[in-house]
Amino acid sequence: MLVQGDGSRNVSLDVLVNEYLMFKGKEGNFLSAPCHRIDRNTSGLVVFAKSIEVTQEMTKLFKEHKVLNKTYLTLVKGKADPRGEVDVPLIKNEKLNKVFVGKEEEGAKPSKTLYETIFSNETVSLLKVKLLTGRSHQIRVHMAYIGHPVVGDSKYGDFTFNKEFQKQYNFENQFLHASELSFKKLEGSLKYLSGKTFTAPLPIDEEKILESIKGE
Repeated sequence: MLVQGDGSRNVSLDVLVNEYLMFKGKEGNFLSAPCHRIDRNTSGLVVFAKSIEVTQEMTKLFKEHKVLNKTYLTLVKGKADPRGEVDVPLIKNEKLNKVFVGKEEEGAKPSKTLYETIFSNETVSLLKVKLLTGRSHQIRVHMAYIGHPVVGDSKYGDFTFNKEFQKQYNFENQFLHASELSFKKLEGSLKYLSGKTFTAPLPIDEEKILESIKGE
């Protein structure tokens, strides 16, 4: 689902979070807001704040990427290297809602992604990915750029491969999961988060797919 509503009748995460907080007896008129976003078809951790001050402070942390680490798990096409770094600038076309590799002198922003292979065979690889910058669709574009598109990615992926994977495993999503968020030393109102790590396990259907692939 969308992290924030788009005006349609579809349920969005921000609505569910605020309904939950109201149920728990939250006081005040401030509507809890997301401090960052993940794509509609990406699963995993999302941070919400319960005050405007914390929203602003946490949003800044996500933009700077200096005192927090975001880690993802993703299944990609092909046999990936044991580890690697993708360091190519990205630029977003707002009209197309699509991100492209570009040149900094043309407006593309520096973008860096690190990855480590957890498991691989000749067909797919499970990667642990760390973002050093936070650009839109960064992992999806960077993985496609090095020839290992995210499985199930309908925008940057290998459509023929995705169709076969969907047929074999009945998987209709993209295999990208925000699995871990950790904080370094913080000051001020967020000091209590210093040194803390938050994790989210893979969805059950994705765990079952991995078990099946490893058993083949």
